[in-house]
Formats: sequence, structure tokens, C-alpha cells
Amino acid sequence: MIALTEPRWMHCALGADPAGDDPTGCWGKVVEPYSACLAHLAEHEVDAFIASLSPGSDLELTGTVLTRRLLRRLLDAVRNPETERPEFSLARFDYASFPEGASFERANFGTAVFNSARFNGVARFVGAKFDNRAQFASVEFGSQADFTRTSFKAGAFFDESHFRGHATFTSVNAAKKVSFSGAQFEAAGHIGPIVCSEKIDFSFSTFSAPITFEIASREADFRRARWLSTATLRLRFADVDLTGAVFEYPLRVVKHSLPFAGGLVPGPDEGDLSRLDSSVALLSLQGVDAAHLVLADLDLSRCRFFGTVHLDQVRIEGETSFGYPPVKVHLAGWKPQRFSRRHVIAEEQHWRSSQPQADGGWLPNPPNVDIKNPSALAPIYRSLRKSLEDARNEPGAADFYYGEMEMRRADRTSRIADRILIYIYWMLSGYGLRALRALAWLLLAVGTTLVSLMLWGLPADKWEPEAVGVVTARQVTVPLDRPDAVNPSGPLRDRISTERFEKALRIVVNSVVFRSSGQDLTTAGTYIEMGSRLTEPLLLGLAVLAVRGRVKR
Repeated sequence: MIALTEPRWMHCALGADPAGDDPTGCWGKVVEPYSACLAHLAEHEVDAFIASLSPGSDLELTGTVLTRRLLRRLLDAVRNPETERPEFSLARFDYASFPEGASFERANFGTAVFNSARFNGVARFVGAKFDNRAQFASVEFGSQADFTRTSFKAGAFFDESHFRGHATFTSVNAAKKVSFSGAQFEAAGHIGPIVCSEKIDFSFSTFSAPITFEIASREADFRRARWLSTATLRLRFADVDLTGAVFEYPLRVVKHSLPFAGGLVPGPDEGDLSRLDSSVALLSLQGVDAAHLVLADLDLSRCRFFGTVHLDQVRIEGETSFGYPPVKVHLAGWKPQRFSRRHVIAEEQHWRSSQPQADGGWLPNPPNVDIKNPSALAPIYRSLRKSLEDARNEPGAADFYYGEMEMRRADRTSRIADRILIYIYWMLSGYGLRALRALAWLLLAVGTTLVSLMLWGLPADKWEPEAVGVVTARQVTVPLDRPDAVNPSGPLRDRISTERFEKALRIVVNSVVFRSSGQDLTTAGTYIEMGSRLTEPLLLGLAVLAVRGRVKR
């Protein structure tokens, strides 16, 4: 509990300070026209004060110690006989102490301030409604805190509160921001279902025991949150930020496809959120050790991975999606450019959008986010590729291998010879992943070889062996000489015939499988065949490799 060094109200001169900081007096706000707080008034003075209350009254009991009996009398005094709900216009219980716990069940609050209050027993706000801001900053919940079916119409703030016991936030609706920034949760719990139309904030919070979250909101902030045990985040609609989060045990972040059900309690109404796409987008894993992280069915198209530790150990499951390059053809200077469809991380999109003559379809760089160069992005793709390969998802890993090679090709800090080699690899087969490209080059090579052989490679005449012998008394000598191949002559169109096409095709087919055709060739034809036997099997192998990379499991 935070001690007041400069009280903003006239405090009670009787009793002891509930925090133990001032033994000469308590911090309870004086109830006018008396000289003491409500806890230290005479019985007839308490009766007179309570008699002055009615439904909708303001109640300012800052720093007051409230027993269960005294609180019940106050709530009965402001209870609406028609709705049977206690009703407050202004309820100030900041720095108040509830040594036996407190029950504000089904209470209606206009403005509620419980900052730095202390609940030693169970704090029950079941079915309570807060029309204006509900402030619970730095509250000490010594036992169970129950906010089941609570409604916050103008935001709720539990910043730096301490939940020592079980925290229950089941079927909670909030029209504005809900903040638990810096809060501590010591006991196992189940936070949710909570529907927040704006942002729910758990940044810098600590969770010491197993916990499950069920949250539907536009934003979910878990920056620098710390989990000391297992946890599950089931989310709807939200943009989630895990920058700098720490989890020492498995943490599972998953999209929840259907509206949340509250079990025995009806689920919260999703209101305006129901008009949105229920996809859950993870925005950042920067500074996270992902060794125990599981991501399922999330949108990772805007996620920033740079700075993530053990990214190769993250588990990506379900229908998790990434971004894609622009599909249209555009001019990059004087030449047309078209990008292959593949998974693209956000950092590559940011880098490409910053380049001169960039296509407008790339995701622009967010404000205050550094653009990373290709040399820094290649290791990210390599880690994601390894993660999917370890999960036996070879087709999914292929896209990340393509991205890694793209970044290596674009890396201006690497050696020019390496970049040229990678460029040729990309041009011929898309790094061994584009089967149609390799087949197209193979067909082009086959066609070129076929035409070249018909025009220059096959000799003009077919060689017919002739024997010219010398007969003697004892032996017959018959030398057989193969004449040199005669280069074809005459117009080129005369060299194209069915017979020459068949011979050339036989040579090409044998070359593709590293076999010699045994056909007589001209000198030019010999070199053409040698080149064919070198290039065409290579292109065929690249095509087979690309098909295998897409279908292997």
C-alpha cells in the first residue's frame, strides 16, 4: 500500500494508520461535520451519516477502514428498491482498507476510484456496472478477486495491482481500454472471456502460476510481460504485441474461431467486434526467446521477427499465414518485374517498400521502426525454414528458403561472385523451387539443341561402308576407312527434314539422360552434343528438385 506523504484531504486523528506508517492516526477521510473518519465515528454519528444517503449518492471514504458490517450498511443505504442494486454517482475508496473483504455485487457505479485500496478477504464485484472510469490502480487483492459478469462502459485500470489469490474475470464487457499494466498475478487463474472494444493491456505484468486468457479485443498488449509458468492465450480479433515478453515455460498463442462461451455464465456480447474479421495478428516477437512458443492459426503478415532468440525453435501450427508479394507486373527502371508468390516476412516488405522504384503493393514501414537490410533478414528466413523443417513441413519451409536466397541475392555486402552464382541459380530454377521455370529452360535448351543439330550438327551424307580388298594366296586384306563427316551445305531450310529431325531428337533425348547417341556428327555437332549433355540433365535435375520440394512431407 502506498503511503501518503502529502494528504489531499483532512485525515482522521483517531486510530492507527492501516498501512502502519503513522501510528498516531489513520488516513481515513474526515466525514463532515465531524472530526473523524467513518470508521471512528460514534454509533449515533454513523447512523446519522448513513441516514443521509440515498440511491445515487456520492460516497467519499478515502483511506477509511471498512468492516464487512459497515460496508453492508452503506450499500443498503444506497440500494435502489426497484432494481435492488446499490447505486453510486461517485464512489471514492482509494487507499481504503477492507480487512474482512468486500462485496459490491450488482452495484452500479458512476465514477469508481479504488486506487491503492487493500482487500484482505474476498473482493466480489460480480455483476457490477461501471458507467465511468473504474480505477483499481495499485490495489492489493489478498484473496480472491471476482469480477464475473462485470461491465465497464468507460474503461478500467488495474495498473500495478497485486492479485495474491485467484483472479476471476469471466464474461466481462468493456467499451473502452482495460489496463493491467504492471499487475502481478500469483495464483493460477482463468482471465476471460473478456470482450474489450478497444485495447486490453497486460504490458509489464507478471504471471507466477498457470493461467489461461480468453480475450476478444482490437488490441492485446503483452509487451515485456513475464510468465513463470505455462500459459495459453486464446484470442479473437486482436492485434497482439509480444515485444520483449519472457516465458520460461510453454506459451501457446492461438486464434479462437468461435465466440467465447462463459460456461455456467453466459458469454460476453462481442458487440461491434462481431462485424470484424476474427483473425488474430501477431505484431512483434522482437526480444523474445521463442524456444517455448507455439503459434497457431495466426496472421503473421505484419509480425517483426528481428531480434527474436531461438526463432528456429518456434512451433508454427494450423492455418498460420504470412504476407505475399504484389501480384501485378510493374516496371523497375526499364525492365518489367514480377514477384513469385511466396511467404514474405514484414521486415522484407518494409525494406522493399523503401527501395527506389518500389512497387506500391509492399507493406510500408511503420513509424519509429528501423528498416533492416537483406544481410539481417536472411538469418530470419533461415530460422523460420528450420522451424518448419523440424516440424516435417517441407513445402512450407520451401518458401522461407526462397526468401533466404532472395535476401542473399540482394545483399550488397556479400562477394560479387557469390551474388552472380545465386542470380544464375534464381534465373534457371528459382533456387531449385520453381519447376515450371526449370522446365521452360529445359524445353528451350532441347529446342535449341534440336535445331542446331539439324542445321549444323548432322553430316550431309550418310556414311555407307565400302570394302576395297587385296587377295593373295593366303589372306584377304579388306581395310575399311570411315571418311570424315561432311558439313551440310546449301540453304538452311533444305537441312530441315523429317529424317534429320528424327536423328537430332534421338541425340537430344540421349543427352538429357547422359547417354551417347552413337550418331555420326560434324565437328560443330560434337560440341553441340557435349553442351547438351552438360546443361540439359542439370536443368532436368533442377525441375525434379523443385517438384520434390513442393510435394515432400
